[in-house]
Amino acid sequence: MLFTGKPASLSELENEDWAPSINLGHNSVKKMDRKRKERYDLIKEKRRRTASVEALLQLQYVKPEVSSDHASTSTENVKTTQTDMNMKDIKSLEAEVNHLREANLKLKQDIKVVSLNEDGFRDEDEKVLFYTGLPSWNLLNCIFNFVLPYLSQSTNCTLSPFKRLLMTLIRMRLNLSGKDLAYTFGGIHEATISRTFLQVIDTLYQRLSPLIYWPDRDSLLKTLPMDFCKH
Repeated sequence: MLFTGKPASLSELENEDWAPSINLGHNSVKKMDRKRKERYDLIKEKRRRTASVEALLQLQYVKPEVSSDHASTSTENVKTTQTDMNMKDIKSLEAEVNHLREANLKLKQDIKVVSLNEDGFRDEDEKVLFYTGLPSWNLLNCIFNFVLPYLSQSTNCTLSPFKRLLMTLIRMRLNLSGKDLAYTFGGIHEATISRTFLQVIDTLYQRLSPLIYWPDRDSLLKTLPMDFCKH
């Protein structure tokens, strides 16, 4: 058997240089990777959508042939209609915004009247006098700033430092029950009211007691009311 090293034609089956390419052991076909196929399908779908979008864009630039008179009339009618609708919508929106602003302002004023916080008492001397017995907001604010560094600043406290001081002064002034104050200050627990009251009372005593002037005995005797002097 002599091999020439040159390929034989397909019909020369008996030639030594003829080599078949069928059934050479490649019976199994390798399966395509699923993820790879999904990526291929996704790319194919994107290309299809891109082609569709480009076709639609091209159609948008195709303008139908319309006479100039008819086109100008239609354009003017459309612009007039759009302008009228836009102005009507704008006026309606402006009226709605103004109504909402007035309602919001009224709600803020109503909340300020009934709220027990700094904003509700600021510059309201009559309200301060009724709830705390202090003659003015300035005095209340001065006392608050004086004792503020000594009030608990824990984030676990339900009430703010100002509300704690205010609650204490209200209880001393109006002798309200703990349950009443608990509902008034946001529905907190009655035990929280009692604990906070004792803590603030102790702080007020430590910080304000040096400011209390107690006159001597002779001065007291001189200023005693006549009914007491009799006895």
